[in-house]
Amino acid sequence: MKLKFFLIMIIVFVLFTSCRADNEIARQSLATSSSTSPVTTEDSSSSGEEASSSQPGPTSITQAGETLVTYVDSTGIGKIAIQVTLPETPRYSEGAGVVIEVSTFLTPANRFNTNLDAPAIGLIHVSYLWPGISDRDAASEGKFDYGGKDSIQALRDVIRFVSGEVPNSEGYTLDELVAFQPLYNNVGIYAFSHPGQAAVNVLGLHGDQLSQVGYFVGRENPTMDKLTAVEVGYFNQKNRPELNPLYQYPADYSPKGISLEYSSILWDADYTEPGANWIGVPYFDFNGNGKLDGSDHRLALRVPAVNGKRVYSVELIKALRNNNAFSDSGWPDDVASLELAKQTWIFLDSTRRYPEIGQKLPDLNVMIVFARFDHVQPAADKPHIHHAYDGFSGGAKLWVRLNPDQAYVSWVSSQAGNGYTDHPANQEPDDWLDIEDWGYSNRSGASQLVPLAAVAEMADRTQANNWENDLDATLYDYNFSEGN
Repeated sequence: MKLKFFLIMIIVFVLFTSCRADNEIARQSLATSSSTSPVTTEDSSSSGEEASSSQPGPTSITQAGETLVTYVDSTGIGKIAIQVTLPETPRYSEGAGVVIEVSTFLTPANRFNTNLDAPAIGLIHVSYLWPGISDRDAASEGKFDYGGKDSIQALRDVIRFVSGEVPNSEGYTLDELVAFQPLYNNVGIYAFSHPGQAAVNVLGLHGDQLSQVGYFVGRENPTMDKLTAVEVGYFNQKNRPELNPLYQYPADYSPKGISLEYSSILWDADYTEPGANWIGVPYFDFNGNGKLDGSDHRLALRVPAVNGKRVYSVELIKALRNNNAFSDSGWPDDVASLELAKQTWIFLDSTRRYPEIGQKLPDLNVMIVFARFDHVQPAADKPHIHHAYDGFSGGAKLWVRLNPDQAYVSWVSSQAGNGYTDHPANQEPDDWLDIEDWGYSNRSGASQLVPLAAVAEMADRTQANNWENDLDATLYDYNFSEGN
């Protein structure tokens, strides 16, 4: 019996060893089938997390042009879903830089965000799902908290995985899962609109754990409650600007805030618009007659919502309460309480995070991207862009550029580059009422192409370590075809 037992154990050992060898051969065969240089398990030491010699390789390797969905563990939350899309051809001979696109959280479009076509410019695109969010067959564990602390922690762990700092839930680093080298020394973050507030939060709160992040590209990001809740101005249903007459630049602007006088704020309980989900709206009762009419300023129905409740600024909600705006019908179920507004906006206020970012990531470089006419904010001095410039430049003391170099805009589109005027880095307008002239054209396609130019420029500058304030030409040649 003993002899039979030992013979069985020897056979099991031989079969196990053979399977591991076959898996490794299959993995290397997949990697070498790529047209680019493969990354094997032995090469993974560049990630800072050397693979254990006892762990078998992954069952498949994601090839050029393909998409991988994987998971990373986030302590106390669970597994976070990550989508990685590879370019057909890496941008650099050494491999491909990595750019993470921050997801929306104050609008209903909860999914893998893929608005930035980073693979078209030779970069690896990374998207993810917030805790508690699913998309087709992928889902992140945890509870959705609308950009709160769990969301920011999850985003931190996504960034750490795609930067090579930590393995995925199965113990593999990104370079072990893809057919060519992800460049862990060329990692950037891109955020359009309110996701920029999450990007600023993760850099400020967790920047000391994100040392591989080299650049941030923020496009038209609001910075504080009065801007995110469009109380300074908004575009109406005919796409015409509705400016709050109480906001006047420069008197009401400061690097850390916006001054608005809310003492006249009241509520029209019956107001609605075609296609709107809400009934009732706040307005400034300028003539004091207690009803909404043509001499007053009405706010927008398009405002952020948390748990089905409209979240206006803290000051506006205080004024509604102090003015007994709901004395007849009681506080509406779909309007956030003062407590919820404070909880939401104090955490998301970008203006208080900039100094932390400078302390934790002193080598971070920043590109602020915006069109002549913003997608949400119509104020002529663009206070959200001004906040970001003041914060990253003066508060964090970082390298900052307002919109990409003309060479990169022309590279993505000769039409967008025609008539485009750039300005060197670390420079701002003498008068911010002239900032519209610093924006790119709103012509068709520019809103997709100019952000690509910005990310390409920042990735190239990172790769070449070239932070001159202005460039004469693109730093790397790459075959980009508009529309691909």
